[in-house]
Amino acid sequence: VCSEGMQRCSGDCTSAEHGLCVPRDYNGNVVANCSLSDYYCHVACECAENYGGNDCSVDIDVSTAYAEARTQLASDLLATTHIQEADDTTVLSHIGLLEGILRVPNQVTHDTLLTCSAALEVFLTQASGRSTMCTSANYNFLVGALSVLLNSARTAAVTVATEEVHTSIYTSMQLLTENCQDNAAFREDGLGLYATNLRIITGITSVDAFPSQEFVLPQSMYDYYTGSRVP
Repeated sequence: VCSEGMQRCSGDCTSAEHGLCVPRDYNGNVVANCSLSDYYCHVACECAENYGGNDCSVDIDVSTAYAEARTQLASDLLATTHIQEADDTTVLSHIGLLEGILRVPNQVTHDTLLTCSAALEVFLTQASGRSTMCTSANYNFLVGALSVLLNSARTAAVTVATEEVHTSIYTSMQLLTENCQDNAAFREDGLGLYATNLRIITGITSVDAFPSQEFVLPQSMYDYYTGSRVP
């Protein structure tokens, strides 16, 4: 008999002495478990007093130093936006660095999260008006960066993404979709992509065509497993 797998914590949190794997729903309440297809549920290691890191394998002093380094890297990355030429290669490279900074949620402080969300907003502002940002490869890359930022806002060590962070993330989403809409042709197929926690589709239609034209958001893994379809 086949059954859907459950989410597991990184390295199973090393050992019971180092930390415990705790499943939580979207509102942060502890639940019994999280299925692989359910984005609204996530698991994370909650480390014992002397340990840190995604899998609770790192000494707390080292983990704290890593967190401070990520905050400094985020600040330095934001500072480069004022001194480097914002060509496509530079913008995409910076966004890749931003993703790397956010890859270990237990080492992401609120200051890091706030700085990274502000930096992504700047990078997408710099890229406005460029059709190259809306090619399938680049669009997928940018949606991936937004996905990582959203995930960090939900699972970071502080788990207190402020309204300022959420507003900045929403602005970045608007910048990305509006830029691609500005470079789209009327009635052409919409450009749609999904990540585990984000679905975006952009396209241009008219009021007359809209009643007979159906837009279907890209399926998430959750939709796929549950058979849902979101028009």
